[in-house]
Amino acid sequence: MSFLYRGSEGLLIEEQILGRRMIVKRRRLHRFLHPTLSQLLLRRRTLTEARLLETMRLHGIRVPVLYDYDHRTLYLEFIEGSHLSTSSAPISFYQLGQMIAKLHNLELTHGDLNPANILIEDRTDQIVLLDPSMGSVRADLITQAHDLLGFVRGIGGFENRTECRARFERGYLAKCRTERPWILCQELEQRGRNKH
Repeated sequence: MSFLYRGSEGLLIEEQILGRRMIVKRRRLHRFLHPTLSQLLLRRRTLTEARLLETMRLHGIRVPVLYDYDHRTLYLEFIEGSHLSTSSAPISFYQLGQMIAKLHNLELTHGDLNPANILIEDRTDQIVLLDPSMGSVRADLITQAHDLLGFVRGIGGFENRTECRARFERGYLAKCRTERPWILCQELEQRGRNKH
């Protein structure tokens, strides 16, 4: 067992279970909440993440395999790779845009679509979406727009951000059912600029 990360939600641990290398994501109770409410939130977030992972995988969106889960723990496939923010592997932002459009066409959102939650698998150079725990099922257009805005802001520090964004946008618009989420994303982004 090897500890990987401690976040506000819980722990990520690498474990060998039944001869298989896995990531165990164990959520912690929130001490600042009433215990009953904290248990309810834990269950809901874990179930939502499990449902999103299974639905994404079923529809051909690359995410870690979900082996098992309970009310506060997910047992996930361990994937060797590097995060988009640190990867030196060439990535197709066009392909990533298509992947997110496919997600939104299913009325799903990731919820925290930033470079740290996008992995480039070492073995295949495939794009893998990680940690959709903030995502939603039956997401409306404005929620999808916020998903896109999170990504656009996330690549803001990239050296070639204009080119990356343009490729992502072309991929997204080529695959999405409606371009409304992208238009709303631009409006939200503009409002944010006008506030400053």
